[in-house]
Amino acid sequence: MLLASGATTTSGQETLVDSDTVATTSGEISGVHLDDELTVVKGIPFAAPPVGELRWRPPQPPAKWDGVRKCDRFGDVAWQSMSGRTDPPAMNEDCLYLNVWSNNVGGKTKRPVMVWIH
Repeated sequence: MLLASGATTTSGQETLVDSDTVATTSGEISGVHLDDELTVVKGIPFAAPPVGELRWRPPQPPAKWDGVRKCDRFGDVAWQSMSGRTDPPAMNEDCLYLNVWSNNVGGKTKRPVMVWIH
């Protein structure tokens, strides 16, 4: 990962990273700083949406993009029962996104990683 420092704007307790970027195989992304030591990158596409001809097929790479994709919001979740919830999240078949919390973005030290798959 590559992280370059740059200007930020504040929104509540999160600071949106405008020009700090991380290079991925699909394009550059930016996330939010929650505090001086923690960066969160939300809604990173890890595969093409499994809709249309891609439904019930092996995952395909996400489409590439130009410029920096702001990854400051969670992606939609897979369709599921939300009975009893008063604030259900947005649901969609286009739900193949991951979120990264790190205190070492761009660092040279390898760190442990935890992954949840629902």
